[in-house]
Amino acid sequence: MKNRSRIALLVVAMFMLFTVSITAYQSMSKIITLVDDGQVTHYETDAQNVQELLTQLEITLGEKDTVEPTLDTEITDNMKITIERWKPTVSVDINGEHKTQKTEAKTVGEFLTSLGLEIKEGDVVEPSTQEAITDGLQITVKTKEVKTETEDRPMSYSTEVVETADMAYGETKVTQKGKNGVKTVTLEKEYLGGELVNENVKDVVVKEEPVNEVVLKGTYRANSVTDVFTGESYTYTKVYDMEATAYTISDDGW
Repeated sequence: MKNRSRIALLVVAMFMLFTVSITAYQSMSKIITLVDDGQVTHYETDAQNVQELLTQLEITLGEKDTVEPTLDTEITDNMKITIERWKPTVSVDINGEHKTQKTEAKTVGEFLTSLGLEIKEGDVVEPSTQEAITDGLQITVKTKEVKTETEDRPMSYSTEVVETADMAYGETKVTQKGKNGVKTVTLEKEYLGGELVNENVKDVVVKEEPVNEVVLKGTYRANSVTDVFTGESYTYTKVYDMEATAYTISDDGW
């Protein structure tokens, strides 16, 4: 009977000790939220401060990484700890559109791929896609684009000159006004970085023929003579060949 009582007391004592241990452990454990570079995880820990917690979780900090709150901060229940991983900042200009952002990419090619940009033949990338990413790196991308476009262009008219003896020499008269025509030109245009660098004519269709201008030009020359002193012109009907003598009262040789 005494043995049974002793066993019962021992069981009760062990139960109480186990309960006290669990309660003590629970009182030491705390729930924390860890945000590591945007990734959220919840942990239960008995760590005393942030540094001890990171050591338990085998989390390594880079030289330029930051932690909030600081490493010596005491752990409290429901605490939120945020780790910001340092990343190099890169500036990129794509066809004149500029932006700056942080990246985990190791090379220029990886960075452009992370932007969803596929580099094709004819595109220009500076520096090259194999260049290693460094903080403050400037990247310029000019993509090649080929477009087919159509446009209407004028067709110049010609001037046709018709000589006629029905008009005096040197006179002109427009009998038909000229009019430009219109042609539709199909062009293959090549752009680099949004700027036109080359174009080729692929097809031409005459939409409206030009109308030539017709000009009459007089050829008739009337019999006339011009007085060299007065500049006046006189018409004549006949020409005579003759000798004439003139006299003067002066001694100037006439």
